[in-house]
Amino acid sequence: MKTKLILAAAILLCGAAAFAQNESNFKFYGFIRNYAHVDTKESLSGTVDLFNYVPKPTAANYEGNVMSYHFTAITSRVGVDVSGYEFNGMKVGAKIEADFYNGPSGVTGTAVLRLRQAYMTLGWDNGFSIKAGQGVHPMATDAPDVISLNTGAPFAPFGRTPYVQLEQKLNDGWSISAAGIWQMQYPSCGPNGASADYIKNSGIPELYFALSRSYGNTLFRVGADFLSLKPFVGGKRLNEAAAFVYGQYKEGLFTAKVKSTFAQDGSQMNLNGGYAVT
Repeated sequence: MKTKLILAAAILLCGAAAFAQNESNFKFYGFIRNYAHVDTKESLSGTVDLFNYVPKPTAANYEGNVMSYHFTAITSRVGVDVSGYEFNGMKVGAKIEADFYNGPSGVTGTAVLRLRQAYMTLGWDNGFSIKAGQGVHPMATDAPDVISLNTGAPFAPFGRTPYVQLEQKLNDGWSISAAGIWQMQYPSCGPNGASADYIKNSGIPELYFALSRSYGNTLFRVGADFLSLKPFVGGKRLNEAAAFVYGQYKEGLFTAKVKSTFAQDGSQMNLNGGYAVT
C-alpha cells in the first residue's frame, strides 16, 4: 500500500512540476447582486419568481391579479477561471463557479451554495479542443443579452448540465462540434415529475451537433439535438429531436442576435413542452 501511495504522489509531483514550468493564471471573480422588482400580476415563474415564463391568464374573479413585491440576493456569485497551463503542446484550462440560487421554495427558504459550472478544457494547436464537466447546455450558449435572469424564456433554450464536447476548427472560419450530454440540475419532465431517471433508464446520452461559420463581425451557426427517454423502466423508448439556426453581428458595443429553435418536448432546456403518456 505504501509503495502505491508513494508512486501516486510521485506521479502527481511530476505532473505538477511539468505544468509549473508554464506561466499559469488564476482569475477570481464574483459579484453581489440584489434584485428588487414589482409584479402587477402573477406569472408562471421559477425560483423566487426571478425566472419568468409567461403571465397567468387574466380573469375578472382571479385574486392573483394583484401587485406583489420581491427582493433577493440569491444570484450573488463566485468563481475562478484557470488558464496558462501547457503540457506537451496541450493547453489546459478550467472553470468552477457557484452561486446561492438553490434552497428557496417559492419565495421563502434559506439560500445555499450551489454548483453552477465546473469544467476543464483541453486544446491543441491544430484547432481540436475538448470541454468536459458541468456547463451551459450547448443549445443555450447563443443566449440573448438580458438584464434579468430569464435568458429569453419561454422561447430560448436554457440550462446547465454535465457533458463532454468536442470541437474542431476548420479553414476559413468553419468549425464543427459534437457533444454527449447528461442531466442533473435541469432534467426532463415525466410521469414522476422532473427527473434524470428517464435518461438514465434509456442508457443513451443526449447528442448534440453543430456547424459554425464566422468571418469578420458575423457568426452563423446551425445545429441539432437528439434525446432518447424511457419514462418507465423497461417501457417504450421516447425519441425527441431539436434543431436551431443562429446569427450574430457584433461591432464595438453594438450586438444583434437572431435565433430560431424547434424542439420536441425540450423540458430539459427549460422550454414550455412535454409529452403524453398513455
